[in-house]
Amino acid sequence: MQTKSDECLLALLKAGDEAAFTALFNKYSPVLYLEAFYRLKDHEEAQDIVQHIFAWIWQHKDSIRTDMPLKQYLFRAARNKCIDKHRKSKTVSHFNRDYLYTKETGSSQIPLERKELSQQLNNAINAISAPASRRAFQLLYQEGKSHKTIAIEMGINVQTVKNQVSRALKILRGKLKNV
Repeated sequence: MQTKSDECLLALLKAGDEAAFTALFNKYSPVLYLEAFYRLKDHEEAQDIVQHIFAWIWQHKDSIRTDMPLKQYLFRAARNKCIDKHRKSKTVSHFNRDYLYTKETGSSQIPLERKELSQQLNNAINAISAPASRRAFQLLYQEGKSHKTIAIEMGINVQTVKNQVSRALKILRGKLKNV
């Protein structure tokens, strides 16, 4: 079967001949692997690309039309898969780089800025005129207690706690709007 021409093997493949597919795989997978490895410098990725190409060929064997020699068609497919892989990895690396930059710059504020923001927040919290609203807010957001726990501690029902926290948040939004 290996001595048959590519055109003959392709015709047999289109007819569903597994032996023709195996012959094409045995003939071209080593050189396609080398091509993919040359471009990607990664053994596993190169193997995956070759497997993907031949899986695609088997799945689309009925509709394969080549306007070029089969060898050239396969090499172009390998090259295109490698380019896709580079694009995808470049996108992922850009995303990771941007994420790390955002994470680092967002969390490493200058201590003076952090102190100033903390002071402005404390002033805004202290400006909440209703002591019950202020207390409910502090228990929920600063101490991390649940609505139910706050209700028990303050001797009020859960809905009242929610209403008081809502009032406190409205006041804080107004006070911190320009910060």
